[in-house]
Amino acid sequence: MSILYVVATPIGNMGDISSRAVEILCGSSFIIAEDTRVTGMLLKNLGIRTRIVSCHKFSERDKADSILDMIGEEDVVSLVTDAGTPCISDPGYIIVDRAYARGIEVRAVPGASAVISALSVSGFDLDRFSFFGFLPRKAGDIVKVLGEVSNVTVFYESPKRIVDTLTIISQYFADSMLCIVNDMTKLHEKIYRGSVREVLEEISLNPKHDLGEYAIVYQPPRREVVEDEQMSLEGLIVDKMARLGIDINTACDMLQTDGHKRNDVYSAKLNLKKLFD
Repeated sequence: MSILYVVATPIGNMGDISSRAVEILCGSSFIIAEDTRVTGMLLKNLGIRTRIVSCHKFSERDKADSILDMIGEEDVVSLVTDAGTPCISDPGYIIVDRAYARGIEVRAVPGASAVISALSVSGFDLDRFSFFGFLPRKAGDIVKVLGEVSNVTVFYESPKRIVDTLTIISQYFADSMLCIVNDMTKLHEKIYRGSVREVLEEISLNPKHDLGEYAIVYQPPRREVVEDEQMSLEGLIVDKMARLGIDINTACDMLQTDGHKRNDVYSAKLNLKKLFD
């Protein structure tokens, strides 16, 4: 029976690849790669000469069947992405899904994962956690996403947007906690941990903060202390909407009942409506 191995590769430090991964890559009939240039460099460093077949996120849907047609009955084939574990905010799931449909056995070769690695150094309670991928670009969409988060969640962010994104979080969810890993496993790896405002200040002071990718571990404000003075009225409105499943008008009425001034609540409501439009 043919086998498709989903092989994790290093996310930075080359020493993180497993001996099993090297063995399987070396013994594969061919390797399905996100970027043949990146994988080519990896294989060269490992002394592996296995043929590489390109299949990135823009071509996967069209090329998946023709690539799977290349797999013989007794072939062993590997699937990799540029870094980390395939299919986790990376291409590969279409190949895997269609391999199952063809009766091809699928096996995992575990290894580096930015999501799990970032969680492991967060120091947060991880009985439950979520992974979202990259946050939306618009401020209103970011607020909507975070307003629905109820447990520790991992996000990715680009170095060019990290300060803007943290500024938005600090405005609406100031009571949240963050653990952010930059340049994970690489020479200049850096971890920022603390309240969102503390982390924002520390990153802003780093003259090289716009270099290297970021993994953000976000711990939302505790619901029992969500109405802390640190949280803005806008944040309180979003929290009530997400937690209670109510519309913005009902959430505003509840805040007025709680003792917040009508004009302040109305101004916060207008701010949110501008943000969401």
